[in-house]
Amino acid sequence: MNKDRFSPNPLVSIVKLDNYAPANVMVSTESLLEPLGGIKRFISLDGETMLKPNLLRPAVPDEAVTPHPEIIRAVARQAASAGCGVVVLSDSPALASLDRCIKKLGMGGDEPFTVVDPGEPVETSYPGGRFQKVKISRRMLEADSIINIAKAKTHTQLGFTLAVKNMFGAVTGLEKARWHFRAGAADGRMFARLLVEVCEAVSPRLSILDAVVGMEGNGPGSGDPRPLGILMASESPYALDAVFCRVLGLDRKKMLTVSVAEEMGLVPKDENIDIAGPDPELFRPDPPWRWSGRTGQSVFPPSLAAVFRRLFGARPVIAKNICTGCGQCTRICPAEAIIVDEKKKKATLAKSRCISCFCCQEVCPEGAITSSSGILIRLFGG
Repeated sequence: MNKDRFSPNPLVSIVKLDNYAPANVMVSTESLLEPLGGIKRFISLDGETMLKPNLLRPAVPDEAVTPHPEIIRAVARQAASAGCGVVVLSDSPALASLDRCIKKLGMGGDEPFTVVDPGEPVETSYPGGRFQKVKISRRMLEADSIINIAKAKTHTQLGFTLAVKNMFGAVTGLEKARWHFRAGAADGRMFARLLVEVCEAVSPRLSILDAVVGMEGNGPGSGDPRPLGILMASESPYALDAVFCRVLGLDRKKMLTVSVAEEMGLVPKDENIDIAGPDPELFRPDPPWRWSGRTGQSVFPPSLAAVFRRLFGARPVIAKNICTGCGQCTRICPAEAIIVDEKKKKATLAKSRCISCFCCQEVCPEGAITSSSGILIRLFGG
């Protein structure tokens, strides 16, 4: 692992931002990046700078599924003004096309960036990593500079999807679901390790977190928007995620990607992370944040965790009165545990095959899939 690319005291910049009015966003993003040296430090003057937003599925801005388009535009405009050679935007949504996601956001036409397809994947193995031959977008791997633009959202398996999780979008198309199956079926920590290794392989030069309005509840695709009024940035996606835990009063050990990154020596303790801007705890939401069911944490020994999680852990639940039978969950399910009754137009889960990766919940456009904990988890897991 390339631990040397981060300072032993990484800096996280924070600004308060209450709305997405274009003028306010532009001023706030400039103020956000100033303590980090300005956007010129993170762009390629002669080559290509790629913006990588979290485009999970087609969604309008008010749903809080994606970073707000004004955040994306502001970063692109600053990059262009600073002399960037070429500003492009790319992502690999799980099911829908990139163009469809962009259009749903109300973007397109005369934008300060060019939308580019992530291109063919290339098998990548991060040196010293546990996972081999992960198919990652060649275009992202070869970009001169990547600016990671994430959205603060709950996530059933990981607790939250923030800067580190957003880089999983570099894994192309349905490969995401296959890696959910391979790495996440037995242990949420193993999936978190995969996410960290992918993030290291792609190596974003700058990470920005849109938490002006986040998503609580049934995230990351069908939860409820919740104002937080905060914009954050850092060279280290791991430090950024760790500091966001302080915003919610969440023990960073329960944020699996942060916990794994700390074990790998990629992020220091909180006291060694420098902060520019207001105290993150000033943004603590009241009432407390509403989570998305059980996360990938386990209270059982590692040797038994997979067995207990499979028998008694959190599982997807399909609300028949909401399900429209669109089939998105069927197409994404790596375990082929969901079928759609064509006559009733309803999806059905085969519990014996389900691996609790919650890919189905992520992509359900109706919010018909939630999570439910088993008896032992409710008794012993809190």
